Amino acid sequence: MKYIFGYIILSLSVYFFVLYEKNDKIDSYLHKKTKTYSNAYNTLYNEYDTIANLIFEANINTKEIKTIFANATLGTEVEKNDARKDLYEHLELKYSILKNINIKQLHFHLPNNDSFLRFHRPHKYGDNLTDIRQTVAYVNTTKKPIDSFEEGRIYSGYRFVFPLSDKTHYLGSVEVSFSTVRLNEDFTM
Repeated sequence: MKYIFGYIILSLSVYFFVLYEKNDKIDSYLHKKTKTYSNAYNTLYNEYDTIANLIFEANINTKEIKTIFANATLGTEVEKNDARKDLYEHLELKYSILKNINIKQLHFHLPNNDSFLRFHRPHKYGDNLTDIRQTVAYVNTTKKPIDSFEEGRIYSGYRFVFPLSDKTHYLGSVEVSFSTVRLNEDFTM
């Protein structure tokens, strides 16, 4: 009886030791993978942040773009349509090139959160984004830039939204967003 009791205690001890070791290795593996993916995500996000800021400063936050967009913000419907056409023609080639580096959207919004110009769907505009796109509403309320991973009507993406103003008026906001899928890149770890 003494040997049976000893055998049971020894067996249970070995079982719990093996179980502990197994769980410890699983936890260690999951922690390592989480850290690897977290580092990859942060690297990607920082890369997109840098690119979005460069695009904004070099191509959008210019006197010419602000002058065109001011006609949209402050003008009549005819002036808005002309401004939309001018803005599209002015940035169409740049947008076409930027799509090659995973830019999904270049999207201008009026101060009331109405969509003004979607480069990916230029004929769809005028819809209000207040209840759908919190980043747009935030920027147009606070007049401060914001970035986020955000879901939209059609897709989720890394979105960088910037306020636009000239010397006298707040004009609205512009979004540079990136797809969640990197083009031409294998993202395996």
